[in-house]
Amino acid sequence: MKLLFLIAGIIWGQKEISWDDFKIVPANYAASSATEINLDYKIKNGKYYFTVTAVFHPEASYVSEETNHRRSESILLHERLHFDITEIHCRRLRQEINKFNGCAISSFNEVVKAYNAEIDALDVEQRRYDYETEHSQNEYMQRQWETEVKDRLKRK
Repeated sequence: MKLLFLIAGIIWGQKEISWDDFKIVPANYAASSATEINLDYKIKNGKYYFTVTAVFHPEASYVSEETNHRRSESILLHERLHFDITEIHCRRLRQEINKFNGCAISSFNEVVKAYNAEIDALDVEQRRYDYETEHSQNEYMQRQWETEVKDRLKRK
């Protein structure tokens, strides 16, 4: 299983992230959002029950000093969309592993495979998003992505 972070974070939908949620300053880019799909499970009477959440990690997210001083709304919207994309993949994974709720240990490996596949798909989409929008600098593509991601979030 590809676990990214063990620190607390903001679960998607709890609040809209703001510049105050980006806690570290050194940056290669204007900003970077550390997000992950968290897969948790409980065992009850020998059966597995799964919870999947999209999480933003303030302690691992950064904003450059220049961007932080400017408080650029367009860059913040770009970073928020990274979190939204994580939520989309979280929902896909949740749908995929719902069929395993209440399963025995023998199905756990299938859940791990589904998780790893979704993490890989998320990574590909996040990289494509940054590439196509030129890290928010291509305003036309940024608007295209915003529209597409918002539409995907509405579909549930």
